[in-house]
Amino acid sequence: MLVETYQAQLNRLLEQFDCKIQLPEEWAESFFDERGVLPTSFDERRQFARYHFRGKGILQVQRTLPTIQRSRGLYVIYTFDIARGGFAFLHTSQLFPCELCELWLPTQKLTVEITRCQYINSRCYLIGSRPTSRNLATLATQ
Repeated sequence: MLVETYQAQLNRLLEQFDCKIQLPEEWAESFFDERGVLPTSFDERRQFARYHFRGKGILQVQRTLPTIQRSRGLYVIYTFDIARGGFAFLHTSQLFPCELCELWLPTQKLTVEITRCQYINSRCYLIGSRPTSRNLATLATQ
């Protein structure tokens, strides 16, 4: 029953807020169809395998840096990939390392610390994060 309640809340939030992320043209057609393990590269430094984890979620910034004025509103995000040690998602705004965010994901709610931010276009940033209170290994296997 609790999972159904969480899913209902998440769905209501996703319907309530518009997604302002602009996917690059080369991603737009197949973005949500990607499944399975991501390929590695020759100079890969990651410890754990990454898996496609495509869907929608909600983000709320919990703590930001002292010099950044940021609204505490809710934003729609696109989930990107997941590994045992971290989680990536797409957001319309730049986030900075050490900011804390709460993510409402399709499977559960997580508090994460931002570790990196990559510019994709003016309305799409690839954000890397790591969990602060839960292990993401359970998400990678679902």
